[in-house]
Amino acid sequence: MTVVIERYRLQSNGEIALELYDIPSSMYMNAYMPDPRCLSAKTRDRQAILQARKELIGKCMPVTSAWQLLGISTEVTGIGYWNPVHNTRGGLPNGAERRPVKGVTIASGR
Repeated sequence: MTVVIERYRLQSNGEIALELYDIPSSMYMNAYMPDPRCLSAKTRDRQAILQARKELIGKCMPVTSAWQLLGISTEVTGIGYWNPVHNTRGGLPNGAERRPVKGVTIASGR
């Protein structure tokens, strides 16, 4: 999906939380990049997950625990996940998220 990563932050569990914005639909969606220490050697697509995180960290400001505005256009791929908790910032009404993010290709911005 081609979206704007509007903001991002490091969560207490080491995940990077992304707030995605889709311009055509005017909708937000959450996406998450897991802490590499939480991935086993047998994690499916482990290298893709690690590479996506490396791509974001390598081209953007350092990730902190505070939400940071980013505003970059990017192609984000990942696994669909339905979170039963719908009150998170950027959450869709049906709970759909991208978890884990498996690919990030920055189109414009930083």
